[in-house]
Amino acid sequence: MSHCSFSVLDRQLLIVDTSTGRVMWHGAPLGFPVEEVEPLPVGDRALVLLDYMSGPSGPFENLICVTCGGDVSWRAQLPSTSGTEAYVSFEIQGDELIAHAWTGHRVVLDPATGFLRESKFTK
Repeated sequence: MSHCSFSVLDRQLLIVDTSTGRVMWHGAPLGFPVEEVEPLPVGDRALVLLDYMSGPSGPFENLICVTCGGDVSWRAQLPSTSGTEAYVSFEIQGDELIAHAWTGHRVVLDPATGFLRESKFTK
């Protein structure tokens, strides 16, 4: 069982110690607003989708994995190097991490590393 909980508060990531209620980390990961957060089923980590509209022009690796301390453990690999490439949504299906990219790719990512396992153009 995780010893921390992850949530979004005013577009910032909030990480709280579940045993004490103490805030462990609060802020904007990598300096960007948070769209969505989902705890991973194993380990004290969570997936965080950063607002792609607030990111830099050009490809933006905006799907990240964070620890209970707010550290970024990985950034998800993008399926293309298009100037508009970023992730727009994600979901955990069993032991797979499925994400959808701005350019129309549906990808399967390794939830432990963020590396791209497969990519399919769906537009």
